[in-house]
Amino acid sequence: MVQSHTPTETLETPPVPEHLLQREIPLTENARKVLEKRYLRKGLDGKPIETIHEMFWRVAWHVAAAEDVLGGDRQKWAETFFDMLTRLEFLPNSPTFTGAGTPLGQLAACFTADMRVATIDGLKRIADLQVGDLVLTHQGRFRPVTQTMQRSYNGPLYRIKVKLIGTTLEVTPEHPLLTPTGWTRVEDLRVGDKVAVGFPQGEIPAPTFDLAELPFPEEIESEATKTQVRARRPATYQHSGRQSQWCRRFITLTPEFARLCGYYVAEGTIDTEGRYVRFTLSTEEREYQRDIVNLIESTFGISPTVNDSQQGRWTNIDLYSRTIATWFQAHFGRGSAHKRLPAWLLFASREVQEEFLVGLFRGDGLFFERIYTVKGRKSPKTFRSFRITLANPGLVHQIWQMVLRLGYHAAIRPTDTTYVTPNASETAQVSMPPLQSRDLIHRIFGIELPEPDERFVRTYVTEIDGRPFFEIERIEIVPFSGTVYNCEVAEDHSYITEGIAAHNCFVLPIEDDMGKIEGGIFDTLRNAALIQQTGGGNGFSFSRLRPKGAPVHSSAGIATGPVGFLRVYDKAFGEIAQGGSRRGANMGVLRVDHPDIREFISCKAQEGELENFNISVAITDAFMEAVKNDAEFELVSPQDGSVWERVRARELFDEIVKYAHHNGEPGVLFIDAANRDNPVPHLYELEATNPCGEQWLGPYENCCLGSVNLARHLAWENGRARLDWEKLAQTVRKATRFLDDVVTANKYVPAVPELREAAERARRIGLGIMGLADVLYALRVRYGSPEGQELAAQIMEWVRYHAMLTSIELAQERGPFPAIEGSIYDPNNLKWQPPTPLEPYTHDWGRPAVEWERVVEGIKRHGIRNAAQTTIAPTGTLSTVSGVEGYGCEPVFALSYVRHVSDGDKTLDLYYFSPLFEQALTHEGVDEETRTRIKEAVALTGSCQNVEGVPEALRHVFVVASDITPEEHVRMQAALQRFVDNSISKTINFPETATVEDVAKAYFLAWELGCKGITVYVTGSREKVVLETKKTLLEKKGEKASDALKQSVPVYQAAEQQTAQRKARPRSLTGTTYFIHTPLGKAYVTVNRDEEGQPFEVFANVGKAGSDIAAVSEAIGRLISLILRLPSPMSPEKRLEEVIDQLSGIGGGRPMGFGANRVLSLPDALARVLKEDLQKHGAPVHETGNGNGSHAPTPPPSAEQPDLFRGVLNADICPDCGHASLVNEEGCRKCYSCGYSEC
Repeated sequence: MVQSHTPTETLETPPVPEHLLQREIPLTENARKVLEKRYLRKGLDGKPIETIHEMFWRVAWHVAAAEDVLGGDRQKWAETFFDMLTRLEFLPNSPTFTGAGTPLGQLAACFTADMRVATIDGLKRIADLQVGDLVLTHQGRFRPVTQTMQRSYNGPLYRIKVKLIGTTLEVTPEHPLLTPTGWTRVEDLRVGDKVAVGFPQGEIPAPTFDLAELPFPEEIESEATKTQVRARRPATYQHSGRQSQWCRRFITLTPEFARLCGYYVAEGTIDTEGRYVRFTLSTEEREYQRDIVNLIESTFGISPTVNDSQQGRWTNIDLYSRTIATWFQAHFGRGSAHKRLPAWLLFASREVQEEFLVGLFRGDGLFFERIYTVKGRKSPKTFRSFRITLANPGLVHQIWQMVLRLGYHAAIRPTDTTYVTPNASETAQVSMPPLQSRDLIHRIFGIELPEPDERFVRTYVTEIDGRPFFEIERIEIVPFSGTVYNCEVAEDHSYITEGIAAHNCFVLPIEDDMGKIEGGIFDTLRNAALIQQTGGGNGFSFSRLRPKGAPVHSSAGIATGPVGFLRVYDKAFGEIAQGGSRRGANMGVLRVDHPDIREFISCKAQEGELENFNISVAITDAFMEAVKNDAEFELVSPQDGSVWERVRARELFDEIVKYAHHNGEPGVLFIDAANRDNPVPHLYELEATNPCGEQWLGPYENCCLGSVNLARHLAWENGRARLDWEKLAQTVRKATRFLDDVVTANKYVPAVPELREAAERARRIGLGIMGLADVLYALRVRYGSPEGQELAAQIMEWVRYHAMLTSIELAQERGPFPAIEGSIYDPNNLKWQPPTPLEPYTHDWGRPAVEWERVVEGIKRHGIRNAAQTTIAPTGTLSTVSGVEGYGCEPVFALSYVRHVSDGDKTLDLYYFSPLFEQALTHEGVDEETRTRIKEAVALTGSCQNVEGVPEALRHVFVVASDITPEEHVRMQAALQRFVDNSISKTINFPETATVEDVAKAYFLAWELGCKGITVYVTGSREKVVLETKKTLLEKKGEKASDALKQSVPVYQAAEQQTAQRKARPRSLTGTTYFIHTPLGKAYVTVNRDEEGQPFEVFANVGKAGSDIAAVSEAIGRLISLILRLPSPMSPEKRLEEVIDQLSGIGGGRPMGFGANRVLSLPDALARVLKEDLQKHGAPVHETGNGNGSHAPTPPPSAEQPDLFRGVLNADICPDCGHASLVNEEGCRKCYSCGYSEC
């Protein structure tokens, strides 16, 4: 298959602000290669179409888009994020780099502002929805809005007109609507297709109302006995008793009472003081009047008064009772424009609802029948209409949903009544098919209608399992520019807008079904493929699938089993290029008690099998206890809970260990440990992780990860390093906000709307670290030692502490995560406890105190924004970009190694040699010859442990992955795990000589210390690896490693030539500033030196700021500084000698001075100063000249010399003659040498 390059689209991003373009990004050459290959946007030719500055700005700008939604300052935070990213203090995970600002997966499923959503209180504009509003979902129940969203949209708008619905749905193309075949994007719908309409479903028991519990106003006095209740105004009680008469206290919902409620909604009013309820009917409707009176007496035990009005043909039935008036107002509202139907009526029985409609239609309904003849037709035609029209569209919509629930295919439309009353209120009408409604019409009006036949069936309505689907009548596509809206709805992820069911808009559940139900095997595969297309990975739990060979009754076949479908998934993912550049990473998980566990354990024994999956066994505490006690263990079918087999636990454990020792897979996940820390146990049990195993996730959740670069938080003073704890705290705070913004700004796959709902529900983030090994090297602490374990714990505790404080502040600013009620962070039932270290602290690294009580109090007061805050990810590529030596929390893999980076079908090899080790050798005073010999040996094996000449202090500290014992690896992971609320991606490295028993011991230790998972790797057990030493690489090629030491070109030099890693600038340097006269004016030259006394940087300032002369002098200084900071076999002093050699003797057109004091040009003057500085620090300098002339030994440049250009001080370069004699004079720029003028 041939893949063609296609340009990567980006959403609109403003230009990088000018002041940010000047920011120097401290990237190594390897980092630039990785950015170009992996993260920069590409054009049709596959070449980058954005710069590195533009890439970082794209990420910062589009992540900060969340600030617009959440009430922050987008520009301010975009610049803050850009600053943090370009200083390499924090980097998000790869999908944020590749996905930010791209349309793939863009959440564009929204409605225009006036689209109305069905809520429990009637219709509400989607633009007016609030978090907490209860909206009707496609499941026919009311669920709360968990988030509202709005965004600017410029593009096509679909106007969809559905038959029987008089309003038009205005929606963006990607929004899914419910159709008979499932959720379908609007842009895929056609005229004639059918969409679902929504109404309340299900039935609740008939309620009984206690009128004594009504919300009476404070000024009203109420009394109650066991059976009766009354309410009154104390001041008027003695003179007016009708309003305060006793009525029945307990009222049960019956069909008869529902009919009375229907009369109230149609004809009932409550006086302004709330004293009585009045029903107003025509004087001719005596039967209805008697019905109302009887219903009042039988329901409340009160007799109303009946009076004919003197102003017209009306009869008033007055029910004097404050109690009853308060009840009707509380449940149905008062005033024609404000009435609504309560939830208990919307879910009432059919008998209750039909009787309610009887009372309602008797009051406000209309049945009309007209018989007429048509010319040329023998038999007459009959026109019938059965409808109700009210000046209350929200109430009409509820009535429409009620009749739909009862099975009537009713129509709804707005009506224009301004022809009757010019200032008429907004009105709507429900129209029901008369013959389909013949029984109801008979009960209401006593009219007999004929039986309907097929001619009266509405063919544009289809019913499936009791749900009606209405036909699309018209689709109009128009351009639109403005604000569109959406909302998140708990559990059902949908809502009803303009009567139509719409979906709200990365661990995936796999149910034991081929795809008929949501979450079935192939439904999940389809979702996973869409996620991978956007650059996301997936985690799958296959534990719910029935075992291989189990019967499948629906097809009379037998089950394929989890491993069979795992292979199907792997094959599908093999054809998907993730994000257009690499294949997807996936995690497959199976519980240890599944009957197919043996097949799963061995499914990757052959390298290359299931190459798109990592696999892990979910191990339970019960299993580990059985292994410990050498007991039997049951393998249970998830289909029916039956026991398929009893096995010896230790034998099964040995199988897991054997294959892990063989090639590192399967990994192990301690599922009970993970669920003990599950922040939202009320939502789900954890079953699977993301592809690298560090992030436990619930169904459809994703991992929003990022890592703080610890190496960028080191401060150097007098050659010694310390950790800058306050700077680290500030970065953690900014990074936490960044990741919370990512949750909102993330463009989830529109076709899988469950992704956003799950992400927003818990708002999980995973802030981690990288460069831990760099910090340990710098502080001279051995990785894996007790001191190393404690330092790692103190750092991670500091990160977790400040991440939680920031999350609490965000909760105060933006609100806590929606699912907080019932979680371990529920402020009303706080179960979370502050973490504690694995071992008590005994060392002081200058860290400020941690006050966990602040966190506890903050959660109780404000909640917390993120259900999970910390995760330690592997950060392989990010570490390369950041220039750190230790990936994630791992030790340094080797002091010299080759990293293989995937580049499409090719592999990009990046060579590394540890700059920290090289600097340490120099700092320890190791001479150059010995350093060279050490580097050659280290470049081969990657370790300095058996290399002669390495100082013992360095040998102790500069350990690499293979030098650390498995127990030390595990204990480091456990020490960190105590302050990581999710999990950790870490590899436990074993030497080639490791046995199966060694691996088993590591598994048990990890379980006992509370780790949530463990991955092992025995050196040499895989052919394809990301990192390897020169020795391993040579042995794969069949060459002897020992021969490498005999090569004429030292191995370390080859590695260094590949690694153009510029030295980072320390926080402070010391230096000397010199003054010298030049043909272009006075020059001030500063030479700064590092802590080792070597020249590090040069600054040259000549002329007035902003002039061409100043620019040229600054450029020369920058280039000299770059030469001094780049790696080289030559010392910085030797390099500076070469610079002097190149600059000395360069002649110009206006030399100045005489004899030994003669200065030929600006470069010649700089050479004199640099030479003086070398001589000042005792470096011998040979006399050279490489310009247009030569000269005698140079006197001190600071000696007084005649200023031949005193009259043209601060002159600039003339564009005509090139002399430094262009000056501002009388408002014009003139040259004193050639007469050139700009005027």
